[in-house]
Amino acid sequence: MRVAGLLLAGGRSRRLGKDKRFLEFEGKPLIARAYEALYEATDAVWVLLADPADEPRVRRALGDLARGLRVLLDPEPGAGPLGALTGALPRVRGDYALLLAVDYPFITGSFLSSLRAHLEAQSPKPDVLVPLWRGVPQVTCALYRRSLSEELKQAHVRNERSLRRFVEGLVPNRVLLIPEEVWRAWTHEDVFFGVNTPQDYRTLLKKDSSFEER
Repeated sequence: MRVAGLLLAGGRSRRLGKDKRFLEFEGKPLIARAYEALYEATDAVWVLLADPADEPRVRRALGDLARGLRVLLDPEPGAGPLGALTGALPRVRGDYALLLAVDYPFITGSFLSSLRAHLEAQSPKPDVLVPLWRGVPQVTCALYRRSLSEELKQAHVRNERSLRRFVEGLVPNRVLLIPEEVWRAWTHEDVFFGVNTPQDYRTLLKKDSSFEER
């Protein structure tokens, strides 16, 4: 089974007030940490950008990781994760795509590899595999079957803007939800801590004093 990695990196971090992609944690920009995790767990990684002018800065942030960088531009910037996935999914090779946002500083390649292995062990396989955290599907750290492209497009045409609502609207047996008691065996409890607000930023500063703005 071939899996493509899709890194969501087109947002402007309005709630945070800073560009989260280039904030550092443990000596690396968040975008580089996320890219490394996807690179370890998938067969090829594409970075999804809304603005082509961002590419040089992304390359600088990735450093040596930028060799062979694949970039896909969002055909409709501002449409959120659902719009980005809708535009990217039909353009990549693979049976599934592993979608990941840049703002999970504790996500690792090992954890994503465990998600992939869990999917590979299923028979029949679901159209979406998504972990639950505090009862909420983490749709920006999930695997999507490539054949969902047309349904995503139709949802987008209907002006659906919530990827979570799209996933929750699928027939239940098409979605495999991974409960916390399962995925906690693969990693530590902070794995879905996200950096979205100034308070999140301050909390992460307390978690690790090396987190600082690039």
